[in-house]
Amino acid sequence: SELNDELLAHCASEAIHVPRFIQPHGHLLAFDALSSEVRYASAAAPELFGLNADDFLGQDLRNALDPFNLEGLLAAVGTAPLSPSTEPFLLRLGGVEFQGTLHRQAELLVLELEIHQPPASSSEFSLARTIRRLQQAANLQELLAVAVNETRALTSRDRVVVYQFDTDGHGAVLAEEKADDMPAYLGLHFPASDIPAQARELYRKTWLRSIPDVDYIEVPVLADGARPPLDMSFASLRSMSPVHREYMRNMGLGASMSISLIHDQQLWGLISCGHRTPMSFSPEVRSACVTLGRLLSVQIAALEGLRRSHLQAQKDGLLSPLVEAMNATPEEVLAGLDTFPLQLLQLPEASAAAVLIDKKVRLYGTCPLEAEVVALADWAHRNRRPSRAHGGGTCFTRRIARRDLARSAQPLERRGPR
Repeated sequence: SELNDELLAHCASEAIHVPRFIQPHGHLLAFDALSSEVRYASAAAPELFGLNADDFLGQDLRNALDPFNLEGLLAAVGTAPLSPSTEPFLLRLGGVEFQGTLHRQAELLVLELEIHQPPASSSEFSLARTIRRLQQAANLQELLAVAVNETRALTSRDRVVVYQFDTDGHGAVLAEEKADDMPAYLGLHFPASDIPAQARELYRKTWLRSIPDVDYIEVPVLADGARPPLDMSFASLRSMSPVHREYMRNMGLGASMSISLIHDQQLWGLISCGHRTPMSFSPEVRSACVTLGRLLSVQIAALEGLRRSHLQAQKDGLLSPLVEAMNATPEEVLAGLDTFPLQLLQLPEASAAAVLIDKKVRLYGTCPLEAEVVALADWAHRNRRPSRAHGGGTCFTRRIARRDLARSAQPLERRGPR
């Protein structure tokens, strides 16, 4: 519908990194890294220091802290990375103990505070077990099955899935653990519009995003004077897109958490955790989830590397007899390919193949009718994409040369774009 198209267009262009609001389960303030003057603060944050917003904004934060808290904050400042946040540290404000995290955003230091929740005694043991099981996985599918099982045990969410994104941003569910009374998503595919490009970019930059309660009331972030909205790309309290929250409601979710999976500095996928009712977690549990995401990303990279090496070795073995057969038939290439039809199909991991040379057609495996294959080849030829390696090409070709087939035996990293 036109309304849905309008919502999708708005979602795709939404500046989600500068929402002007945070979620209400914590407090946020940002202060100048050199002068310590407070530049931004969530609406209730000044009250923690016994001040109103007008008196708090613009003040040197060090003047508002007692010596104990100042020492803890300065120690965290000394280790604050560009991203993501530091490990949680404790601050006592207004008689309440908070856990704080700190990260740098341009010339600012962003401090986020949540009421301290003592970690569950089993969390450390569960994470140690998770690490052992992930390291024992023999292949990618086994690894992802362990990941969703252990993540659900760690977080107690109703559903945990692993998405993988393709090059166009579309997602597929590769593994799932869920409550018995929930519908299965395993094997389903989702369009890129479900998680638009700017959201995927934030997932690439940060390891975790959490919404404890989909129906939360946003808390405004106030600024010291006329300043642009605070960039909250790395803030865990950042308020989420209203479109995403409506999507969650439509999916029957009251809370969600996503852990990024990174491969070759790109967003490979997500561990997505959903719960039907509101549910929050301590910074320690979230930190354990980040550790899990980092380890899983390393394991994915290792297994993917092994898989590519194995496939390359297999293809090298398949190509040798094909090239030899083609060399043995100088006048008729098709006759050489006919000698090894299984190898020809295994090379692109296909169930069928069609080779067209001039007006001659050879079909291998379960193919459409010859006339349909010729029509498809004509369409592919007309709609071919340019290739820097060949100056153009199609998925079907009018000419097949020995050098083209032999070229595909080269390692992937030496081959041109396809």
